[in-house]
Amino acid sequence: MFNMSPSQMKNLAKQLGMKEIPGVEEVIIKTEKKDIVIKNPVVSQMNAMGQISFQVVGNPTEVEREDELKINEEDIEIVAEKTGKTKKEAETALLKSKGDIAEAIILLKN
Repeated sequence: MFNMSPSQMKNLAKQLGMKEIPGVEEVIIKTEKKDIVIKNPVVSQMNAMGQISFQVVGNPTEVEREDELKINEEDIEIVAEKTGKTKKEAETALLKSKGDIAEAIILLKN
C-alpha cells in the first residue's frame, strides 16, 4: 500500500475522468427483497471508454421492502365509476385500502 496526499488523490481522480456530483441527498439501491439506502453520500462519476460508472461512499442502511401493491386498471375503473371520482382518485383510494375495492369506494364516498 502506498501513501498519497489529498492533492495527489485529486490529480489521479482528475486523470481518471472522475468528478464528484454535488448535492446528492440519498442513493437507493433496490434489490428483489430489500432496499439499500445511503443518506448524504459522496458520489463520484467516471466515464471510461463510453461506460459511465458511479462510486458511492457512505453508511448504508438495509430496509426490508414489502411486496409492492399492483392495482389493476379494471379495479380503478370500477371504483371511479361507482363513486363518480377520477381514475387518479380511485387509484389513490385503492392503494390506501390495499386493493380492497369495497373499502376504496367507502373511502371516496365519505
